Amino acid sequence: MQNKQFNKEYFTSINYSDYLSRQIRYEKCAKELVLYLANKINLTTSWEILDYGCAVGFLVNGFRKLGYSCDGYDISTWAKREAKKRGIEYVNPNKHSDLVIFLDVLEHMTDEDIRKMFNKIHASYVLVRIPCSTNGGKSFHLEVSNKDKTHINCKTKYQWLDLFKSIGYSTWFALDLYTIYDSDGVMCKVFKKD
Repeated sequence: MQNKQFNKEYFTSINYSDYLSRQIRYEKCAKELVLYLANKINLTTSWEILDYGCAVGFLVNGFRKLGYSCDGYDISTWAKREAKKRGIEYVNPNKHSDLVIFLDVLEHMTDEDIRKMFNKIHASYVLVRIPCSTNGGKSFHLEVSNKDKTHINCKTKYQWLDLFKSIGYSTWFALDLYTIYDSDGVMCKVFKKD
């Protein structure tokens, strides 16, 4: 993944109408995840949460407003500057986290890069949202996902599940919430470390 691809233009016109207008949406997502995950995996305010690929930190701020310890990491220099304006300093992702969140991140990485990253992060649970293929990996199911030239890893849900199994994570459950949900074109699941 190259940092220069994820510049201001990427976040404000290429893949998004305007990413900076999504703060309320991500805060609602954090609230919904807290309520749901507290029951499903006993998420508490003592947990260390990492939003890997956090962009400008909207989800991080959403968790923090609810009293949770949440840090962010992203490779985008532009997003890092924007996050700093919002009081978020990125952290080194090579530490133990109870929960690592990857929303629309892994499709930007090769399998090799994903494996290397998982060798460095130490997460008890992983929450993912990944656009998927329904035609054997030839193209993404959703047209918006096909338009993004930075989406370089196109897999079916079963292929993603096999990759997670090979790096030591088992499917725990699918998410079906208002702000974040599993569908034909998107895999949205929580995995548990084996």
